Amino acid sequence: MSDEGATSPSLGGYTPSSDQRNSQQIPPPDTRPSESRQLPVIVLRGEYDFQSMPALRAQVEAAATAHGGVILEASGVTFADSMTLSLILATHQRTALRIVAPSERLSRLFSIRGVDAILNIYASVEAANGYR
Repeated sequence: MSDEGATSPSLGGYTPSSDQRNSQQIPPPDTRPSESRQLPVIVLRGEYDFQSMPALRAQVEAAATAHGGVILEASGVTFADSMTLSLILATHQRTALRIVAPSERLSRLFSIRGVDAILNIYASVEAANGYR
């Protein structure tokens, strides 16, 4: 993947405390307020590959550990590779993972790999949190 024209990912939503972060800094969150019973929302924007995986993995793991699950708002994903899919599947297996509005590219990846039938995919954050 070329750096030219590449979109940097934005990892919005849940931000782990400083003692939960690994040595790599996670960008400031593009947050959405959540009520106490709701899962934290991580807003995904841009490209996700081996370079962005450590930061995304840390954020997802911290949110899942602290809250028992996480919502990935994925409408802004422009590229996702097999490492992204592996993280999503591993998270799905160990905690409550909800994916909201996956982009066309991410939906296609799910469909090609046949995982769209097992993942919890929702049209909105409200639906993912049980509010229709």
